[in-house]
Parts: sequence; structure tokens; C-alpha cells
Amino acid sequence: MSAKPWYEIDQVDKIDSPALVVYPANIQQNIDKMLSIAGDAEKLFPHVKTHKMEAVVKMQLQKGIKRFKCATIAEAEMAAQAGASEILLAYPAIGPKVERFKQLCNQFKSTQFSTLIDSQVGAEQLSTAFSAENQTACVWIDVDVGMHRTGVSIENLQTFFDFASKLSNLSILGFHAYDGHIYDSDKATRFKHAAEAFEPVKAVRDQLEISTNTKLPIIAGGTSTFPYYIQHEGVLASPGTSLLWDEGYRKKFPDLQFEFGALLLARVVSKPQANTICIDLGYKAVASENPLPRVTFLNLPDAEVLFQSEEHMVLKTDEKLEIGAVLYVLPIHICPSCALYDEAVVIENNQVTDKWAIAGRRRSIKI
Repeated sequence: MSAKPWYEIDQVDKIDSPALVVYPANIQQNIDKMLSIAGDAEKLFPHVKTHKMEAVVKMQLQKGIKRFKCATIAEAEMAAQAGASEILLAYPAIGPKVERFKQLCNQFKSTQFSTLIDSQVGAEQLSTAFSAENQTACVWIDVDVGMHRTGVSIENLQTFFDFASKLSNLSILGFHAYDGHIYDSDKATRFKHAAEAFEPVKAVRDQLEISTNTKLPIIAGGTSTFPYYIQHEGVLASPGTSLLWDEGYRKKFPDLQFEFGALLLARVVSKPQANTICIDLGYKAVASENPLPRVTFLNLPDAEVLFQSEEHMVLKTDEKLEIGAVLYVLPIHICPSCALYDEAVVIENNQVTDKWAIAGRRRSIKI
């Protein structure tokens, strides 16, 4: 008798759909592979934005990974509750977020929080807020290495560093350089472009380390380029999608062979025409920023996505599926798909064993 597919769930009729399901054994393999590539947990600064789950942070903590990046205050609070010792809010703290960031620092005294600065306005707001209580805000200077989203240009980096270093109650920890625009499938080409983005930042950093007699590490890259950055001294790499993996990265980066740590569960709810089925996987159940198909199906590989609406996805298939048939779905982009669910159903050895809260999906937890 052949073994069941790794993703198949016993008593799946107990899980309402659409649902997010996670496979801890595969997530553990992904953590181990990240560590194998890095060679040392101290060189990793993984992002939590993909999973947003305290349970996944704890899995990494058990392997010696102590630093984490996040994109929101809620993600930072979630990681602190899990026990992270160092957390970077990798987003400019502007306006009311400054006060919330200060609350984080005050509530979780055993965690070192930091955030990004890339403007005089942002740096001055942090300095003023923390000066009011004679506290120090830890910051990383965000550098624009080609994505043109946030960050100080290379040309202005020295000047901005000099400005920020004179502000009271700010402590500059180093530099942050995210290269999300580097998306080459070929590993050699991807690494070449990463080097072109990184070398100017490194050159300025090296000069500043000499002139200030201070170590200034660089947090660099994401999942697709962290194997390049991990080779450099004084660099901390921050993969994120590698923890859960998705179909988009699998197709785009064949050299990075991580395991699928999360899937979506859907059901056939209607059969409107011959060779056409409707499933319960609308915009509200899977990230919809990519063009169709947005998903592939592990147990229905021939399916063609015809269209999608808020609660529905219509497929063309030659398979004769009954109403209620379960589909195991790989999203093209797992990160914003996770953000659509309050909890993940945990699957171990084809069995439901637990549920994990996705606390980081919220705009706020307590702070």
C-alpha cells in the first residue's frame, strides 16, 4: 500500500475551508537549511513578515536564532512575546508609530528594539520622543540600493550618517540594505547584481568604521540573496519567505530548494458547467496582487483558473470532482496570504495536532 502524500490530511472534514495549514516538520527543515547556508545562527536576522506566528519564532529560537526583523508594531510585539532578544522594526517610525515604538521598548525590557531612519524628519521625531524621557532609540540607517522604495541614496549616506550621529538620544547600530528588486532566476546573475548593490554600501561603511572606530554591521538582502551576503564579514542576512516557501519562489529560484511549510485548503462548492468547478478561494483567502493564476494545486495539477472574486475561484478541469472535494493549494505568494487568516491549522504526520495564532497579522495586539 503506497504512503499518503505528505500534504494530505486525515479527517480533513473537521477543517472548515478556506484554511491555512502548516507543516512543522517542513518548517523545521527550512530553518535547518537556513542555518546550514549561514553556518552560524549569529549571522541570521530572519524576517517574521512571512509567517507572523509566535510558534515559528520559537522554533527558530530553539535553534539559536535570536534576532528578527519585522514590518509592523504588531509583528514586533509578537516576536517579543515569543522571547526574541533583538528585534528590528524594518520600517520608518513616523508620526504615532514613534510613540508605539517607544511603548514597545518600555514594555519589553529584555528585548533590544531598533527601527529604521532614512530622513531628517524621521530621525528628529525619534530623537525628540526619546529625549523626553532621557532614553535612547536604537536605529539602523536604511540605504536605497536600487529598489527606490525607502532608504538614503549612496551619494547622501555619509552626510546623513553625520547628521544622525549628532542627534541626541539616537544610537546608530549600522546599516540596512534590502534588495527586493534583485529577482534573477539564475544564481550567478543574481549574485552579480547583489554584489553591485552591496559594494558601494560596504565601501561607505568601511570608511565610517575607520573614522568612528566603531563596528557598523549591515543587515542585507532577503531570501533570494541571503546566500550571497552570508559570505561577508560584518553582514547579517535576513531571509523570510524561506521559512514557509511558496510556489512563486520555487519557480523563480530553482537553486533554493526549501520545503513547502504552509498550504491553503479549499473545497469544491459548485459545478456550474461541464468541466467547470467553483472553489471557496476568493480574494479574501489568497494574496491577489499577482495576476492569475495566483495558485497551483498539488492534487489537481491540470486545473486552469478562469476567474476569481471575493469568495470564489472558478476553475476549468477535466477531472470529475464531486461537491465537497478538497484541494491542497500552493499560493504564488505566501506572505500576504498568511495575513488573511487568524490562525493556522497544524498538520503532523497527516494529522491535525494544534492551531497556531497568526497574531502578527493584526494592526495592533496590545500596543
